[in-house]
Amino acid sequence: MFMSKEKTALILLNGEKPSRGLLETHWQISDLRVCADGAAAVCDEYGFQPDVILGDLDSLKQDTKKHLPLSQIIEATNQDYTDGEKAIQFCINEGVGKINLFGALGKRSDHALYNLGLLRTFHRDVSELTIYSDDDTVLLISGEKTLSASPGTRISLLPIFGRVENVTTHGLKYALKREHLELGYFSSVSNSFSDESAIVSFSSGLLLVVIGRQT
Repeated sequence: MFMSKEKTALILLNGEKPSRGLLETHWQISDLRVCADGAAAVCDEYGFQPDVILGDLDSLKQDTKKHLPLSQIIEATNQDYTDGEKAIQFCINEGVGKINLFGALGKRSDHALYNLGLLRTFHRDVSELTIYSDDDTVLLISGEKTLSASPGTRISLLPIFGRVENVTTHGLKYALKREHLELGYFSSVSNSFSDESAIVSFSSGLLLVVIGRQT
């Protein structure tokens, strides 16, 4: 039976601006492209036409709006949710399975920390939810995950959502064997890939993985 491929969405938030090259690479392979409010200015600057501009629209400038006439503009004014949450939920409602977030980090620390929390909020709602910046790839894992990168690539395992038990790794320079990780006590920071793939497994909890951008 024919199975259609899983839809991928790109969401651009109004944090630190990603480089044109990084954004363009993912722009071309995305089925749905969403800008959260003032982030549309980045698309205007780079000459990209988003499918949707969404949010409370308090940061969307009229000049930007005029330069992106083909974008659907959706005003979502519920102040109980951030524009990032609204954008992710919109993509989920559109049947997207994989979501890549850009502009989620940098600028305001409170926004950056809250955006990291979105990985947990929507962890079970999509098959993949990943934050990209010019320096890092950030994702949240549970149970067991195989990760791929060139040998020597930096990787950190951070238990920012609580204690993570029995962490075991294969394919990393500094191996962990049934270690218990807890923020403020013990994490695996600035480890690196020793092989082209690594396996991280643990018995309970959620683990934030930060992988250095590969050149």
